[in-house]
Amino acid sequence: MIPKYPAEWRTQSPWKKRFYARYMKWLERLGYTVVTLVLGAFVFAFNYRVDDVISADKVAIKAATTVTKFEEPVLVVRSVIRSFDEVAVGEPVLEIIRGEEAIDRFVAGQALGRLGAKSDFAMPKPEIIAAGTSGIFVIDESVLGQVVEQGETVSEVRNYDELELTAALAGQGVAAAKAGGVAKLKNPAVSSPNSILVRGKTSGGSLVSGRLFSPEQADLIGSSVKGMALGVRDDLSLEVESLVQLQIDADLSLGSGGSENSIQADPPASSQFQADVVDGKHLAVIQFARLPQSKQEEVNRAIQSVLNQRSVVDWSGTAQKVDSLSGLNTVFQVNAVPSKGSTGREKVDGTAISRTFEAKMKIKNPSDELKRVIRDADALGQTVTVRVELKTGDRPIAMLLLKRS
Repeated sequence: MIPKYPAEWRTQSPWKKRFYARYMKWLERLGYTVVTLVLGAFVFAFNYRVDDVISADKVAIKAATTVTKFEEPVLVVRSVIRSFDEVAVGEPVLEIIRGEEAIDRFVAGQALGRLGAKSDFAMPKPEIIAAGTSGIFVIDESVLGQVVEQGETVSEVRNYDELELTAALAGQGVAAAKAGGVAKLKNPAVSSPNSILVRGKTSGGSLVSGRLFSPEQADLIGSSVKGMALGVRDDLSLEVESLVQLQIDADLSLGSGGSENSIQADPPASSQFQADVVDGKHLAVIQFARLPQSKQEEVNRAIQSVLNQRSVVDWSGTAQKVDSLSGLNTVFQVNAVPSKGSTGREKVDGTAISRTFEAKMKIKNPSDELKRVIRDADALGQTVTVRVELKTGDRPIAMLLLKRS
């Protein structure tokens, strides 16, 4: 009798028969479960949305500043108040001599006075300049007694109640960026020119500061290890030349008795702030090679008019002259800004080399501690920086995964 099915189609092993008889129901359920999970993941991927965030690192926080400039050269005779002292609107802050002729007469009169001679001309009297706004007066002491040219900054008045940032934000979704959003500020850090960072543990939490040591004190500590021999594997014999950075970790026991000149500790790395995006502009660097024929011909003519008959010296030192050009190809890199309306012009396909949104922001309700950190850092020539993140939209996570693949 001819078998209904070929022998190789039938299960030959008894243990396979027993396995299928016992576990087939569970294998089917496992298969259904896997298929259900795959379908569920597919649906989830197109319904779960993730934020499009553009960001920038190490963005400096600065106080709102009113700058004092003049439309003609001025001689800064003296500063009435010290730099980083508080000033009220209308309060005298500077004495200046305005104009080249007046400056020359004032300088000549001073020179004659030092020699004990009398001048046969009237010396101009210094003009008193008052503060145009209230805040913290700041002046670079190097300008005192010097002539400041037209349009250059003489002094500033900073308002630490208004803290500002300007950041070149980049990332996926940058094209949707616009003013009016709210940015997150994370990971605050204070630069430390003397490179000594103190990380202390106290009963009230951690205390971090890079400003507890003056530059002179940092140099003193650096001199303690200067010249010390160093052993580095697979390298020359080396010795210490200068201090780059020192990190101090210690348990600190704190007590009462701090003075008004106490140094404000750095903000914790976990601190977060918010800032309103008050203004912004889109910037891009675009590369392209193909131009419309009429434009390409115009560019080629301009290039040929410059290079034809141009003398050059090659690397061997031989002077030669360009007789003609052929096989001319061009690759442009240009700065680009958003178009002003639809003009119907022919578009040229390009590739973005860089794409950013330059956002101007103001911190919302800055704390007194943050204001003091910024002010102390400015007085010491330091900078407080943060990471800036701005949400521009959202998209299904599936689109993000497909783009990455």
